Amino acid sequence: MRIRPITILIIACCIFVGTANAADVMRTTGQGTGNSEFEAVKKAYSNMTSNVLRKLAGDQASYEGTVGKTFREEIQKDALSFIHRYFQDEVKECQPENSGVFCRIEATAKLFEFRPAIKKRIRDMSEGKTRIGQYRMVILRNPKDSEANNLANAIQHKLLRYGHTVDLLDKGVQGTVGKAGNLCDQYRKEMKRRGAKSKAYSQIQKLLETCEQNKDVARSIDIISSGIETFSYNPQGKSKAGGLVMDLEIRNGKTGRVDMNIGSERIEDIGRGSSEGAAESDLRNKLLQRAAAVIVRSLNESLQNEVNERN
Repeated sequence: MRIRPITILIIACCIFVGTANAADVMRTTGQGTGNSEFEAVKKAYSNMTSNVLRKLAGDQASYEGTVGKTFREEIQKDALSFIHRYFQDEVKECQPENSGVFCRIEATAKLFEFRPAIKKRIRDMSEGKTRIGQYRMVILRNPKDSEANNLANAIQHKLLRYGHTVDLLDKGVQGTVGKAGNLCDQYRKEMKRRGAKSKAYSQIQKLLETCEQNKDVARSIDIISSGIETFSYNPQGKSKAGGLVMDLEIRNGKTGRVDMNIGSERIEDIGRGSSEGAAESDLRNKLLQRAAAVIVRSLNESLQNEVNERN
């Protein structure tokens, strides 16, 4: 049986260890699944690294950020050297699972190694070595789909944190907007098609004005579907597990061509709270934030590749 790859894995909470060196190290746990023990271990360490980066420098340095991309590339290139450099005192538990291997790892992160590495990458960004710039994005959503709207808002929030300009556009208004060619031209065509008496005319006109001010859109994100599934509340562990499945299409705003598909992508996590309602709220927030992070990471990588090709 072929094991299904896990895109996002649950990362346990971190705790500080020791007293004198508490600022230099951090005890953390992570888990991963792979076709081999090596792949499972690598995924676990990838998730542990993401947790450490987010704690030290926030979203931009996390695995979903531009800085985090360099760490992902490093661990993919030479996982053993990466683990030896950034972690120590490993405790590992691995077992077979669905024709694959599941591993849970506890290790001490060497913050004294992570900090200078993060600073160097941020310095490189400030000098333009890894800068992707600021772009205009459009998120297409179904106004009647509350789950899609929640995901759209989470994506917009993360994109804004990276300095991008973001428009939220209802699919009922957009018509053929964003499906092909220059977005500003598509707004003009849609206004002409609908006519000045249309209820949507003024909204499209406003979007056209914004479009012309910000030049062409870099990417349009079409949220085809998004749904969250939750499981029973665990009163002993005060937790509730669940997953989010999303289907998106991302197009190049200049050419109108599909840049990438994120189809039937499933993200899993565990929410915690003293009541079922609190745990579910925490779970939904985590799932939306992680889903948005996956999308924004993919967008930033696509834009960075475009910059690299031009250079």
